Amino acid sequence: MTEHMVLALAYAALGSVVASLGLQAATALHGQYARLCVLAADQNRTVPALVGVYFRNTTRLLTFSSLAFMAGAASDAVTSRFSPSPFSALLLGYGCGVFLLVCACTLGLQGLADRKLRLHRAPWRVAYVAAGLAGVPVAAFGMMLVVHYGSVWPQ
Repeated sequence: MTEHMVLALAYAALGSVVASLGLQAATALHGQYARLCVLAADQNRTVPALVGVYFRNTTRLLTFSSLAFMAGAASDAVTSRFSPSPFSALLLGYGCGVFLLVCACTLGLQGLADRKLRLHRAPWRVAYVAAGLAGVPVAAFGMMLVVHYGSVWPQ
C-alpha cells in the first residue's frame, strides 16, 4: 500500500468518526427539542423563538454537513478508481474538507454551548468538543492532501 493511500484512509476514517459524532449530536439535539416542545405544550406555552432557531438550525447544519462529508468522501473514493478526473478530484476533495470543517466547528461550538445548557451528559459534551477540536486539523489535512497530491485518493 502506498503512502498516499495510507494517508487517504487515515483522513477518511478520522473524518468519518467526526461526522458520525456530528450525526449523533444532531439526533440528540432533535430529541431534546422534541422534549422541550412537549413540556411547553403541557404548560400551554410555546417554545421561545430563539430556542427553536438554535435547535432547528444546529440540527440541520450538523446533519447536512455530516452527511455531505460522508457522501462526498465515498463518491471521491469511487470516482478516483473508475474515472480519475482532475476536476472531480479537486471539487470532491475540497468540498469534503469544507463540509468536515463546518461539521467540526459546529460540533465543537455546540459542545461548548452545552456546558451552559446541560442538555447532554458530560461524557457526550467532552466527546463533542474533542471531535470538534480534532475535526478542524483533519479537515485541513484532507485539503493538504488535495494540494500536495492533486486528490485525496491515489489515481
